[in-house]
Amino acid sequence: MTKRGCGNGPRATTNKNRAMMRKTSQTSTGWRHLMRREPFCVVLFSLLTLLLLLTSPPRLSAAPLTIGLLPEMNVFQQMKRYQPLAEYIEKQLGAPVRLQMVSRYGNITENIKKKRVDAIFIGSFTGALCITQLNLHP
Repeated sequence: MTKRGCGNGPRATTNKNRAMMRKTSQTSTGWRHLMRREPFCVVLFSLLTLLLLLTSPPRLSAAPLTIGLLPEMNVFQQMKRYQPLAEYIEKQLGAPVRLQMVSRYGNITENIKKKRVDAIFIGSFTGALCITQLNLHP
C-alpha cells in the first residue's frame, strides 16, 4: 500500500522532495564555499591590521605636555616629588610629559599667556591671580 500526499499522487510528493533536496544541497554548498574562504579572510584581515600598526606613527611622537611648577622648596626635591606623577600621566596619555620649574611667581602668568606650559600646579594666591588676569578656571 502506498501513501498518497494531499491528493497529488506519490509522484508529486517525490518531486517535491527532490526539489527540497536540491535547494538544501545548494544552500549547504554555498555554506561550504564560505567556510573555505573564511581562513583566507582571517589571514587577510590579520595582515592588513599588522600593516596598519606598522605604518602608524608611534604614540610617543606627540608634542610633550609641559607642566609648570612654582618654586616651593629645593628645585631637585620638588622635581623628585612630581616625577612619579609625570610618569603616570605620560603612561596614561601616551605622550611625553615635561616638568618645567618657573623661576619666580610673576613668570607663571607670562608662561601661560605665551602657552609655554599646558598645566600648572599653583597655590591659592597665584590661582586667584590667573583667574582674574587670564580668565582661567580650574
